[in-house]
Amino acid sequence: LIDTTHNTASGQSMNFDGTDNYTIQYNYMKDSEAGSFVLNHQASNNVFRYNVSEGIGETQWMRNLGALDTHIYNNTVYLKPGQDVNFIYNGHTINAAEDPATNVWCHNNIFYSAGGTITGDLINSIPGSSGIFISNNVYYGTFTELPVEDGHPLYVNPEFVGPIGGGDVDA
Repeated sequence: LIDTTHNTASGQSMNFDGTDNYTIQYNYMKDSEAGSFVLNHQASNNVFRYNVSEGIGETQWMRNLGALDTHIYNNTVYLKPGQDVNFIYNGHTINAAEDPATNVWCHNNIFYSAGGTITGDLINSIPGSSGIFISNNVYYGTFTELPVEDGHPLYVNPEFVGPIGGGDVDA
């Protein structure tokens, strides 16, 4: 459980910061002011899977600042009512470094909005970035801009069994 992280410049719940060959899985991230995780400074061959993010603050779910050969899959993202966040932000680091992202796969995730909105801002905004693949994600709820880059989006209710969004890990 990672609860209530702060600092919108670099206060994500998880951070692949120049790390290689790591797997981050089975985490419950709640109310992270700066987003759920960041891929930074040519971090390579990392995996982010089986995580639950509830309440993402006012920025983005994932900040991609130069990942290489990274897989992001089977995560659940829950937006609370009134939250407006970017799905994935590709941009420069706090010190204005621009490391291009290469071969990043984002697939089989669930994005559930309970009245918040998710906007696009998905692909290749850092010069030299290439191979960012977004496919087979589930989108449910309110979205102002759907990620048009998703190769095979699914717009269905994931029909969760228990109550969600109450800050309860079991839910």
